[in-house]
Amino acid sequence: RKKANHRKIVNDDELESILVNKYGYKVVFLEDLEVIEQYALFNKAKYIVSVHGPALTNLIAHNNPVVVELLNEKHIVECYSMLAINLGLEYYAVTFANVGDSLGKVNNRDFFGYNDMLCDTEKLELLLNKIHR
Repeated sequence: RKKANHRKIVNDDELESILVNKYGYKVVFLEDLEVIEQYALFNKAKYIVSVHGPALTNLIAHNNPVVVELLNEKHIVECYSMLAINLGLEYYAVTFANVGDSLGKVNNRDFFGYNDMLCDTEKLELLLNKIHR
């Protein structure tokens, strides 16, 4: 989500370096791809690490990847976890610290759905090490 204007990882460069250099992941900007290219990419992926967002609807094109969804600790939404679980995928959620104040109220509750996050790289690496054994 580096190109997005919200729901970003503020230390994205550090996260990207770990994913690419230590685990061999490829960084992809889905907004640069046609829908059919997104489908093909998700169909080939063995591992998917993604910030919570609509790109994860591409899980329907799965070929049984391991899915790691990155969530804001103050905005936990289960739609993509439910999709992954119903598709029988191995799914993990990792929550990170919220960056910023509430953006208002939704249903009388503070709304943090567009806020950025600070990635706890040690926390994520513990999970990735477990997954890549």
